[in-house]
Amino acid sequence: MVDKKSSDKGKRRSSSAEREEIVYKKSITSREDIYHILRGSKKYITIKALTNKLKIGDDLEYALQCRVKAMLRDGQLLEDRHKHLGAVKGSKLVKAKVSMTKNRTVLLDAIDSLDPIYSLFLAPKQTQQLMSGDIITVRAFKAKKFKKTPVIIVKINQRAHSNIVGKVREYKGLKKIETLNGLCAADIVVADDEYKAKQEEFVVAKIVQYPTERTPLYVEVEDILGDMEDPRLITKVMISMYNLDGEFSSEAIEEANAIDEKGVFIEQGRKDYRKKNFFTIDGADARDFDDAICVEKEGAGWNVFVAISDVSHYIKTGSALDKEAYQRATSVYLPNSVLPMLPSILSDGLCSLNPNVDRLVKCLKINLSEKGEVLSYRFSKAVICSRMRLTYTEAYAIINDQVQVENWLTMGLLESLKVYKILEKKRYKRGALEIDLPYASLIFNKNNKIESIVKERRLVTHKIIEELMLLANEITAGHLLKTRQPAVYRNHASPDIEKINKVRSFLRVNALIGEVQNAKQITPKKIQQAIYHLMKKEHGEIYIPIILSTLAQACYEDNNKGHFGLAYKHYTHFTSPIRRYPDLIIHRSLDRIIQESQDTNSDILQKGLSMKEAALHASIKERNADEAQKKAIMWLKSYFMQDKVGKCYDGTIAAIKSFGMFICIDCFCIDGMCHISTLGAYYDYNDENMTLTSDGGDISYHMGQKVKVRVSKVDVLQQSIDLEILG
Repeated sequence: MVDKKSSDKGKRRSSSAEREEIVYKKSITSREDIYHILRGSKKYITIKALTNKLKIGDDLEYALQCRVKAMLRDGQLLEDRHKHLGAVKGSKLVKAKVSMTKNRTVLLDAIDSLDPIYSLFLAPKQTQQLMSGDIITVRAFKAKKFKKTPVIIVKINQRAHSNIVGKVREYKGLKKIETLNGLCAADIVVADDEYKAKQEEFVVAKIVQYPTERTPLYVEVEDILGDMEDPRLITKVMISMYNLDGEFSSEAIEEANAIDEKGVFIEQGRKDYRKKNFFTIDGADARDFDDAICVEKEGAGWNVFVAISDVSHYIKTGSALDKEAYQRATSVYLPNSVLPMLPSILSDGLCSLNPNVDRLVKCLKINLSEKGEVLSYRFSKAVICSRMRLTYTEAYAIINDQVQVENWLTMGLLESLKVYKILEKKRYKRGALEIDLPYASLIFNKNNKIESIVKERRLVTHKIIEELMLLANEITAGHLLKTRQPAVYRNHASPDIEKINKVRSFLRVNALIGEVQNAKQITPKKIQQAIYHLMKKEHGEIYIPIILSTLAQACYEDNNKGHFGLAYKHYTHFTSPIRRYPDLIIHRSLDRIIQESQDTNSDILQKGLSMKEAALHASIKERNADEAQKKAIMWLKSYFMQDKVGKCYDGTIAAIKSFGMFICIDCFCIDGMCHISTLGAYYDYNDENMTLTSDGGDISYHMGQKVKVRVSKVDVLQQSIDLEILG
């Protein structure tokens, strides 16, 4: 176990001095304190004078000289021709957030600077004490000879981690832990392990001493999660790594069981739509069915019924279930497993619109014209009985007359298809973005181990459901604004101007986008046309992620700002209350409208919460869930490829950087990295055209180019796949 240093309570110490004393028996003055002394001096002083001012003994004088030399190198101090020292003027304090790459390179993002500081540079020695996600205060210097802004650490304001997750590796008698992502620049050493974790096992460990410039991160093992052969390992790791909510509290389970026992009670005033031909279309592995549709021909137009599970009828504000649902904010869909927002007895049972059973819903009836215009709409509480549960593939087969079913289902699907085609035209006309790229579908065997990965595309049946849900969400947002009800909106801001200007020349879409001077010049229609223009090119879809990288991230907010990507003036989420808490909020607002109640927000959110807080919380939890899902998929892709080292595949260059190329293995839709060092010659990187050209000019690589590759190395822990180009 690591001894913890006691502080001298009789003296007031700087935080930097305290950090130094962890490393040395006697405190060596920090960079910040050296800078403070020199900044306060009216003239440049010698190293000897600095030593005297700091009252440093002979035994630490050499260490001080080394530190001063490092500060001169990093542009934090100046030295005149007489070797006298002075502080760089014009520095300022900046708060920054630490992030870290897979190879443990530290990056700093300024979070409270009024002036834009695009690139903060921290000396490698200082990075050893930091962890990804830490909030720190640094002193930034305006040193003209540096491309990056040099900084020194003043204070570590907030540590981001108290626990870590990783794999045990034994090295020279020490147990070390390797994490799945760049967590800290220092080594992670196990100080105590009563669980006796073995080599290659994944563990959860508690931090007992944070790293310093000269000491590693020390941890104690708290739990063993398993090894790579455990099919549940990935779920366990993601829960621990991203602080996801696993098991429900006993109070929440008790409430859920009580609700389930009562079953469906149809109260007076609900509309009875049980004789209508409702059906659901979802993925083959889906269990929670939020929505059902019924499309009927009405004159030249249609009556479209969108029925959404009436979750707010069961989950009361302030209940144990409500508090857990709020905390989770979203269901987390990991490969082959789900962490639901509500207990499965409700999410897969009473709240799910399963076939051939009565279910309570909120129903939006939309009367559409033959041109897709909304003539009228009405929200109501209703009861339905879904007649059929379809997968996207099954519905596609029916539409294409590949299988024969009852006439009511065929007609319902065909009318839905007609409505979709009209709404699709309206979508294109208003400029909404249509991103339809292939994706990797992970196939698991009966033991929940990944068996294969296949390249797939969305079917028209995916788009039918998506378009009807978009229509319902847009109508709901407008209705809430019209009735001035409290709500959370799904907002999406315009793209970043600098990002658009940076990529437009490369994409050769100047005529479509043009030079952008302000945000108002960027319209969804222009982005849509650029995507359409690129998709007509050979391998054009490989360029779409570059356009997507310029877009902002959608978020929840308590006031409406519109949705850029969908080209909607207003938008919200209404259609998935089983798996998204913002949708549950919207349902409670609709309850007030339907019941003509104008009470305070207490019936929508638990006491003490504001709509602004709820929206921010939901946005944060959504992003965290997305990151966990992406990490889990990357892990499984790497795991799938580990026995394919040495095999050759056809690939397409998906991105080019100064250090190499990302190449998509076509048959699996998996990206690997071909480092520039493996190309066998010197290559020049053209940032504007995103190309790599050999020194002699005889070989050149560009995006979209077809290549043959060999898998040279796979690291499952780091989710990295190394490739070599053949020929």
